[in-house]
Amino acid sequence: MGAVDCRRATFLTAHGYIGIRGMSPKSGVPTLGVEGFADALVYMVNKAGGKWKSPDAGMLAAINKEIEARKLELSKK
Repeated sequence: MGAVDCRRATFLTAHGYIGIRGMSPKSGVPTLGVEGFADALVYMVNKAGGKWKSPDAGMLAAINKEIEARKLELSKK
């Protein structure tokens, strides 16, 4: 996955984990962790023809950072 694709995957994973529009956070599974959510998203993207890989430690750190930034952004609304 290239750098741009990694940034997109990080953004989509983090925002999906928090919940987008009417989607429940963590896909409605309160016990689902970031890594499990990311792996489920990788599976779905790849079933649709994508070429994503499970996130490594660096990407998981970036996803968690984006999650915290999104939570802060939402708390200001």
